Amino acid sequence: PKTENPSPAEEASFASWCFFAWFEPLIWRGFRKPLTWEDLWNLRYRDTSTYVVAKFQKQFNEILKKSTRFSKSEHDTKLSGPTNTESKRPKKPISITGVIFKTYWTTLVSCALLKLLSDATGVVTPLFLHSIIKFVESQDYMWKGVLYAVCMFLTGEFQTITVHHYTYMMYVLGINCRTALMSAIYKKALRIS
Repeated sequence: PKTENPSPAEEASFASWCFFAWFEPLIWRGFRKPLTWEDLWNLRYRDTSTYVVAKFQKQFNEILKKSTRFSKSEHDTKLSGPTNTESKRPKKPISITGVIFKTYWTTLVSCALLKLLSDATGVVTPLFLHSIIKFVESQDYMWKGVLYAVCMFLTGEFQTITVHHYTYMMYVLGINCRTALMSAIYKKALRIS
């Protein structure tokens, strides 16, 4: 849905998204003057409580439906003889962790891949440093040394980009999980009271 002050992250180009350049205007605005509520953007729709709670509730209901079985209530049979009433009883308790995983598995896998890439480039960088040290000692062709230095720089940049996107995505995921859980707890408290 269209909003009055949409987040620039929605319309950001790939380069702007990679380097978080879409966030820069807010930083400059905050540098020039104190930020007010009017300066802030609206949440992306997929981060609003309406969307997050509906997505979580859908997965919760699916898991609840799968884990519920119909069985004749022993209490009804003893009191009034055989009846056709059936009561729902869960086969096993529902794991809230399983519901969260099923709801956000794509984000979790994306974050895991970003972290894996970040850690892999962290391992590769010292290898390039070792190659540069060997290059200086051996008096080899100059282009090899430049190539090692450029590769070391690029892997460092790639590691920085991946770790920052991993951190950003995990923060957003944490906020979304908190929103979904708060809503579920609130609904449960209302049902109990």
